[in-house]
Amino acid sequence: MVPSDTIGKMIDHWNGVDVSVNARLANGITAQFGTSTGRISRDFCDVLDDVPEAAFGSTSATNWSLTNASSPSNQGMLPYCAYNSIWQTQVKGFATYTVPRIDVQVSGTYQFLPGPEVSGNWNAPAATVQSSLGRPIAGNQPFMTVNLVEPGQVFERGLSQLDVRFAKLLRFAGTRTMISLDLYNATNSNTILTLNPNFVQGAAGNTFLVPTSILQPRFFKIGAQFDSDSRQLAAGSGQWFFCRLPAAGRRLQPTLTTALPRNVP
Repeated sequence: MVPSDTIGKMIDHWNGVDVSVNARLANGITAQFGTSTGRISRDFCDVLDDVPEAAFGSTSATNWSLTNASSPSNQGMLPYCAYNSIWQTQVKGFATYTVPRIDVQVSGTYQFLPGPEVSGNWNAPAATVQSSLGRPIAGNQPFMTVNLVEPGQVFERGLSQLDVRFAKLLRFAGTRTMISLDLYNATNSNTILTLNPNFVQGAAGNTFLVPTSILQPRFFKIGAQFDSDSRQLAAGSGQWFFCRLPAAGRRLQPTLTTALPRNVP
């Protein structure tokens, strides 16, 4: 094994700033907000000067995205051995408020995350690679994967998601029941989460950059939480729940989840 510092110098770091705010306002409003803005800087040209074949293989830049992917290696990026990614920002926050008199709690969470990085992975033929390296590929491989898009520069539209919850506490005969309605992806966003990065030259029906997954469509969940000091039987609508409460002091949370179609306004 050869120490890396004998081959060349490599730089990989993140520059940015994080901000968070917590607030307890009048009338029972509680809110929390946070944002992070930064970019990646990478330089491994000194390494590739001595070991050029190290630039073939993995094809993604180091970045944080919707999939929270881990940092990959420095491969598959010729001629991108030194670059700075674009500045990216993510935002997250939530707020809660209890409506007086009717005692209903309203809360919401919001997040914005950078979109997935766009890559163009092309399996370069051995002859093409040899003309660049000046020699055959190690191991006589028939091709090597090359990223045709400069890393850290092109990204899909970011994720913007809003979730909302309404909850009502009911007290009756020594018991407490919390009825809640959760609405996920309230704006029914159809953000792309992952893309097909494989580019096939001249292929019929090429699926390059075709979405492979999108954000789950809007759906809601109805929940009920029971607190009781004694064992009781609780029966609701047959299609929603029918349950026996556990022993005193324990909780049960039956739920019904229903997905709405994408075209529901």
